[in-house]
Amino acid sequence: MNSLLELKNIWAGYGNEPVLKDISIRVSRGTFLGIIGPNGAGKSTLLRVASRALPPSGGNVFFDGADLYSLNPKSAARHIAFVPQSITVNFSLTVWELVLMGRIPYLGRLESYKQKDFRIAEEALKLTDMLHLKDRDTNELSAGEKQRAIIAKALAQNPSLLFLDEPTSHLDIGHQVDILGLIKKMNQETGLTVISVFHDLNLASEYCDLLLLLHDSSVFRHGTPEDVLTYSNIEAVYKTVVVVKHNPITLKPFVFVMPK
Repeated sequence: MNSLLELKNIWAGYGNEPVLKDISIRVSRGTFLGIIGPNGAGKSTLLRVASRALPPSGGNVFFDGADLYSLNPKSAARHIAFVPQSITVNFSLTVWELVLMGRIPYLGRLESYKQKDFRIAEEALKLTDMLHLKDRDTNELSAGEKQRAIIAKALAQNPSLLFLDEPTSHLDIGHQVDILGLIKKMNQETGLTVISVFHDLNLASEYCDLLLLLHDSSVFRHGTPEDVLTYSNIEAVYKTVVVVKHNPITLKPFVFVMPK
C-alpha cells in the first residue's frame, strides 16, 4: 500500500520550546495507527501538525504526495476530518445542525444543503447512535453524547483520513467499544485511514494495526502492537512496572499494571 500521509523530519512546538524533534513517519492507506506515550510526550502536538492545525517549525507534511499545508482549506476538509478531545459551543446549536456542518466543504458559495447532504448527515447520526438526539441542543448533551456528535460530524465529511484525539476519553465502556468498533469497521470496509491518540494502551492494542510510541519528543518505537507493547518498552517510557500477557480471545497484547 502506498503512503497517504508522510511526515518528514518534523520539528514543532509552542514558542521556542520544541515538543517534537525530528520525527519522520509514513502512514499507508487503510491503516489504523494509534499514537501512545506518557503525558507531555507530544501526542496531541503530532496530531495537530499532521492534521494541518499546527504548522511545523521544521520539516514537511505530505498528503497523497502533495504538501499538506499548500492545499486549499476547503479541499483539505473534503479529505481530512479531525475529532478533538472536547468542544465548547458558545451558542445554541442542535445536534443535527452540528453534524450538517460536516457537509460545508462540499457546498459552493451561498449554496444550500442538498438531499444528499441530509442523507449523509442522517447516516452519520445512525452510525454513532445519535439520531434520537438530533433535535437536542448540543449544550444539553452529556460529555459522552457530545463526543459522539462530534464524531458524527467528522463522519459526515466523508473523509479518507480521520484524526481522533483520545476519542473515548469521555465515554463509558459500552460506548468506547461501540465507537471504536464503528471506526474499525469503517477502516476495514471502506479503507478509511485512521490516526488516533490513545491513553488506554489496551484499547490501542485491540483496535490499531500499528502503534507509534513517543518518548522525550521523539519516536521510541513504531510497529505492530506486539512489537511496541512489550514490558521493557512500557517500563522504559512510562517508568512503571507492568506485565504484558495476551487477550485470550483476540490474542492481542494486554498490559497489566503492577501496584508499587
